Amino acid sequence: MYGGLSSVLTFRGNLSKSREKFIALPVIDQAKVLLQCVKFMKCDTEAADLSLVGCGKRCGILLINQNITDINITVVHTSECGLTERRMKI
Repeated sequence: MYGGLSSVLTFRGNLSKSREKFIALPVIDQAKVLLQCVKFMKCDTEAADLSLVGCGKRCGILLINQNITDINITVVHTSECGLTERRMKI
């Protein structure tokens, strides 16, 4: 699992701590928790609900610090078919 962002590390830590609770869940609830993990990996504004394993209802929200002066960020625009790519440094 990717560990570069602090929210990813926190999310992974929450999952590791609640392993025993996850194993004790019925299979249908385990599937719901796994679906929430997939929802977190989308990296959008939708939060994952890990309340079934004892964590919060809004886990894994990605926040970026306003001060990005020391970071090189590039926005990549790729065509639908993948033939062209345009990069723009911010």
